[in-house]
Amino acid sequence: MPPRRTRWVVFMFFASDGIQWLVLAQNNGQLSIVWMLAPILILFYFMMIRPQRKQKIDREQMLAGLKKNDHIVTVGGLFGTIVNMQNESSRVTIKVDESTNTKIVVMRDSILRVVTDDDGDEKKSQ
Repeated sequence: MPPRRTRWVVFMFFASDGIQWLVLAQNNGQLSIVWMLAPILILFYFMMIRPQRKQKIDREQMLAGLKKNDHIVTVGGLFGTIVNMQNESSRVTIKVDESTNTKIVVMRDSILRVVTDDDGDEKKSQ
């Protein structure tokens, strides 16, 4: 995420551009177009940008909260248990088979989600 100052400069650039556009539209008698476009932009923000930002924050919190013995699912669909992980490293060792003690190393970003007790019942029934 850019520093606050950079975000403010970018915001002011686009805001000043928008104000100039409003003045030009008003002078040309096209202000009604601006008023029709504004709700579409607001709707776009609340339906696309805001949920995506929330999902990103939730995912970062989930990855930061991973710990040993968590049951996880990778992006590739592998179920496993975290055996070893270092907080400063992006590598995570997971055990995928209890009987043969098979372990694999995956990237931390390839972990899709932590399996809860409710999800584990689905896995056992299949």
